[in-house]
Amino acid sequence: MDNVKEIKEVIETYVEGVKEFNFSKAESSWYKDGIKISYNPEDDKLEMLKMLDSRPPDKIKELEIHQEANIELIDVTNTAAIVILHWEQIIQGNKKSYVDYLSLLKDKDKWRIAAKISDIKNSS
Repeated sequence: MDNVKEIKEVIETYVEGVKEFNFSKAESSWYKDGIKISYNPEDDKLEMLKMLDSRPPDKIKELEIHQEANIELIDVTNTAAIVILHWEQIIQGNKKSYVDYLSLLKDKDKWRIAAKISDIKNSS
């Protein structure tokens, strides 16, 4: 199987897990030490949280959330890859678009997500 196909399968598992609120499934696409990186403008600093420590509370399953994601780009160099993933989300009737920039690494024969930076898309 080629790298792009393998990466698509990893991303599809991640997306399906998020959409189904099946956090174990989503997290199976990640390294256990994988990180989410965000910028805190109030403190003017980067914040990093391990993916496994960033699981939303179970009550999120009770909200009316519909999500869809599309892969815009996959770029691979040997055992490193970047994926740009566009999300459309409707939460209780309110629409939001955001983008995940995912970094993946391949160890042995398996691709997994190592890091994520994301932000809400401005509607302009």
